Amino acid sequence: MPEHLYKQNAVEYLEEFSDELELGFIDSMPIDEIRWQLHKSVGGVRKFHDKIASLLSIQKLTEGTKDIVRWISPTWRPKWAGQQVTSASVPKQSKSFAMDNGEFQIHCKWKNQINNQPALMEISWKAKVSMPCEFWVQFVDPDTQKILSTLKLGTELAGKKVFTGDVVGFNFTRDMWALSVLFKDV
Repeated sequence: MPEHLYKQNAVEYLEEFSDELELGFIDSMPIDEIRWQLHKSVGGVRKFHDKIASLLSIQKLTEGTKDIVRWISPTWRPKWAGQQVTSASVPKQSKSFAMDNGEFQIHCKWKNQINNQPALMEISWKAKVSMPCEFWVQFVDPDTQKILSTLKLGTELAGKKVFTGDVVGFNFTRDMWALSVLFKDV
């Protein structure tokens, strides 16, 4: 989108709230609502945020773009997720997600609590993507789709993280779960 259209759209959006702006409305408006309104009205969210932030000199808008989810994978439910297994650990399981501009591979394994050692979940990943982003994993109840927890993996294209049940926020050895991968703006 040409730069003059970004400015025109920003001005039109702000004029809609001109009375409230005089009262400092934009500073008190929740940043998520601002992002959602901007996202609905214009594509190219990061450029639009940068432009409107420079027009308004509001640092919060540019800082807030990091929470925008650029991509979310379909939900994946690894075999034995949340089921009692008789072995001490569950073998590594993998899932690959294809997308327009690349691929994301995630690997997951976990082990039960043994001799006062906490249960551990290991998540590793390898991404082939062109856009810089933060990788997150979101655990959900597969039946209700209720979000159990969301954990940051990082910005590295490949890596590994190990989590305890306290960090994950639910008992992954007993509670039913599935996961999705999220890409957020950096």
